[in-house]
Amino acid sequence: MQIATMQKVVPIERKAKASKPEKAVRVSQKEVAKYFGVSVSTVSRWGNEAVDPLPTRRTRGVLTYDWQEVLDWEERNTVRNGAQA
Repeated sequence: MQIATMQKVVPIERKAKASKPEKAVRVSQKEVAKYFGVSVSTVSRWGNEAVDPLPTRRTRGVLTYDWQEVLDWEERNTVRNGAQA
């Protein structure tokens, strides 16, 4: 078919992708490090601790973190001075 004789090409309509549930937001190791203000190696070390490690998930070789689990881990491992929260 020659370009001169081609008619207008109409794109195929695609189905909308299924949206992920809000509660299962996954973030990268770099994003967790930025949140805590530490290096990526420190986040990695926290994930390998023997007692209460930072919860991680590995899917197809990619290390990710469930954001709510990170926040829960932070709450458990925060030392508070003064009055109990």
